[in-house]
Amino acid sequence: MIFSYSEILNFVPVTVKGKVVDVATGQPVMDAHVFTKRGDEEIFTSSSGEFHFKTWNPYPVSISIEHRLYERKEVLLTTDKKDLLISVASL
Repeated sequence: MIFSYSEILNFVPVTVKGKVVDVATGQPVMDAHVFTKRGDEEIFTSSSGEFHFKTWNPYPVSISIEHRLYERKEVLLTTDKKDLLISVASL
């Protein structure tokens, strides 16, 4: 069986890595729920606001960030970006 390059890329996981910070203070946001809009990938940010996961969803990958003290934010990833800095506004 022969696969094209684009078909092979569908079998490579996408790495999503970044940090969630408060837009006003620049301080890390701990325990923010970061998840893919399509799929089962989800994680909570660490005490330093960082997160890291892999997904098998092809680009574009849409992720959401939710926290009870902040406005919900959605980010659309169209390329492999491993050092996202996502700023969220408090409620």
